[in-house]
Amino acid sequence: MEKYNVFQQRKISSWMMVFATMIWGMGFIAQSEGAKHVPPFFFNGMRFWIGAAVILPMALFRTYKNTGVLSFWGDEVDKKILFRGALIDGVILFVAMSLQQLGIGLSTPSKAGFLVSLNMIFVPLIRLVLGEKIKLSQWIGVIAAMFGVSLLTLNEQLQINSGDLLLIVSTVFFALNTIVSGHYNKAVESFKYTMFRFIFGAILCNVISFSTESVTREMILGALPSILFAGVFSSGVAFSLQSFAQSHLDDLSIALILSMESVFAAIFAWLIVGDVLTSRELMGCAIIFVSVIFIQIIQGKDANPPQII
Repeated sequence: MEKYNVFQQRKISSWMMVFATMIWGMGFIAQSEGAKHVPPFFFNGMRFWIGAAVILPMALFRTYKNTGVLSFWGDEVDKKILFRGALIDGVILFVAMSLQQLGIGLSTPSKAGFLVSLNMIFVPLIRLVLGEKIKLSQWIGVIAAMFGVSLLTLNEQLQINSGDLLLIVSTVFFALNTIVSGHYNKAVESFKYTMFRFIFGAILCNVISFSTESVTREMILGALPSILFAGVFSSGVAFSLQSFAQSHLDDLSIALILSMESVFAAIFAWLIVGDVLTSRELMGCAIIFVSVIFIQIIQGKDANPPQII
């Protein structure tokens, strides 16, 4: 019976991750549409605040479940580590999402979906800088992915769109986010950690938005559906689903499901906004996707035992 329950938990968690990945894939369209109405820092600031508000009841419920007391803080929470990690990760997430929102306004949702999947390529490269070794098989995956990126982003004159370049740089910071959040999520309660990194990111966005951007009521109304989707679903719901799923799935399973984000992004962009990629761009997408899967499988062979959040 216990084995059956574990199987059921893994099955439910897998579907939760698939649903979260679908939300993130559709989220690129919301970001692209939002970029047509409001400036990037205002958009992300609102998205962060809404995401934090959605996660708040999840954090309260988890504390109540663990302690039986309706309170935000549990006795086991190390606030110093939580705030330090949330601040560091909040700054990284602020930079990553700001660059992504700037880039997606100059690119397309389909390209954004596949370029953000390079996260799994940049993670081992960053770890190489930090002193870890990369196997020959991993280098093959990285080189193949870079070739796919060139097909997807370079035009006939071998020039790269500025939006695509911003998206690639944003993915480097998302890779840093993956490493940092992976470290701190093992030490603190994940819902509170995510909520506070959203809050720190929101504050940074608000400071820059109030200083440099001009927003009108009409602009906000035009972007409101996109802001609500990005805040409620892409930030609040999807991150909460991922947090629960990580309690029952190993890292490789999570990573493999997340790699489908690029595919969902391309499908929804085609169905909703008619974003059609050329045959050359589609070939680049396919190479990136296969390379990411290859890298994840190679990493999975040496993966550590799954951590419970």
